[in-house]
Amino acid sequence: MTDRNITDLAPSMQILAQQFLDDCEAAHLNVKIIQTYRSTAEQDALYQQGRTMPGKIVTHAQGGQSPHECVNADGTPGSRAIDFGVFTAAGQYVTDGTDPRYRQVGEIGKKLGLDYGGDWPEPKTDHDHLEMPGWQNYMPSA
Repeated sequence: MTDRNITDLAPSMQILAQQFLDDCEAAHLNVKIIQTYRSTAEQDALYQQGRTMPGKIVTHAQGGQSPHECVNADGTPGSRAIDFGVFTAAGQYVTDGTDPRYRQVGEIGKKLGLDYGGDWPEPKTDHDHLEMPGWQNYMPSA
């Protein structure tokens, strides 16, 4: 189940996500957050895609390895990552992560101190992903 709820981000990430969206809008880029929090079970299911389940591989992180799974101190969702989509002015989703707009959007995220998945080497390049450095400290306990 796709979670786009900005309130399922860590409080500090909520602030960064809103600034990110504002900065994208100011740059005349049509961007939407398409994923925030994922449970470990959801992450595991996503990891199976393209491996034991139909579809293309979309993640290299198994359950317990993704900043999307982070929680707040009280155990509520506190993702330290967002996946975003770039859309045309007419609202059509740009699915090609190598479109130059993805790099432009990634640079906006980097200026806010986020790590951009588009900088990762192949095959782990993730053109639509931004995450907070140090997210590993907020993973749920096993």
